Amino acid sequence: MIYTSFNRVAVISVLLILFGAGCQRIYHYSMVQDYALFDGQLYLLVQHEEGIDKASPLSHSLAFHPTRRVIGIARCRLDEKKDLVLELVAKREFKTEPYLSFTIALLSSTNSFVVQTARGEFENISLGGDKESETPKRLSADRIMLSASRKLLLGCGTWSWVVDTKSLLNFSNVPTLDSNLIVCALLQRKDFRALAFSDDLSVVAFQNWSTNTDTVEIIHMADIARTNKMALPEGNFTLQSIHQLSTDWRLLFTHLKDGFKEDAVVFDSVGKELARGEILGKPVSDASLTTIVSIGQTQAMQLNPGERLPIKVWLPNEKRQFTILADTSSVLKAMR
Repeated sequence: MIYTSFNRVAVISVLLILFGAGCQRIYHYSMVQDYALFDGQLYLLVQHEEGIDKASPLSHSLAFHPTRRVIGIARCRLDEKKDLVLELVAKREFKTEPYLSFTIALLSSTNSFVVQTARGEFENISLGGDKESETPKRLSADRIMLSASRKLLLGCGTWSWVVDTKSLLNFSNVPTLDSNLIVCALLQRKDFRALAFSDDLSVVAFQNWSTNTDTVEIIHMADIARTNKMALPEGNFTLQSIHQLSTDWRLLFTHLKDGFKEDAVVFDSVGKELARGEILGKPVSDASLTTIVSIGQTQAMQLNPGERLPIKVWLPNEKRQFTILADTSSVLKAMR
């Protein structure tokens, strides 16, 4: 998945309260910014924001001026139980810029996240324990990418780089010194549609917008000459991630059906469909593609106390799916 400058799009339902002679309007909302699988559990990056809407009371438009943000990391077991409770792992409050206006926030580990603080600037922020006092690590990039199971973070800009997400140290075990440059160059191609790379950056999958949109290039970074094309069946498929298994590669796609319904689909490296499952939104997977999870997008955009967050769990190898209805109340209470 690729994240670029100021690309957050969300429909936010906001609670407006009129008060005072000036009829200023106070707003607050909570939402899920990102989610990922770590150590067999689902981790969610939750944002709570409060502020003033400075638009005219007679205007139908909104002019949000945030005054407080709380960012929290919550987690949920993936047990086959209908009712589970989200557990808040850590949180951090922000009342100053640039942390009141960042537009991108991504989970980079179980206790840290990456935010865009300015155009061309990202920061990795840690939550909880001694790490919370650490100065955020600044990362210069115009766009960033995470590997299949978020072990690597790659940045493209004036300089390109790739770091280990836990240590934020340069990832030195790359197949070739030009690996990150090759990925960044692919992102600049006019026919770019989607791109994913493995957790060791040894293989990159590139999907283009050419006349044949059902083709994906699989590039072996240690030997560019080994690049091969994978044919997809007819339909609206979008590449999500690529995973290395013991004997082969697996690729995760979304497939848009009927204009609005989506499935998650697993293919092997020659384009054979291996498994298909229903999803509620963006699918995230563990490293081995044995667990694929999505959450209800409508509920994620506006978390309300008393409402439950649907979490769809798909186990392709077991040919089994189930839905968890997670209680978010304790997390929202702690963040507000």
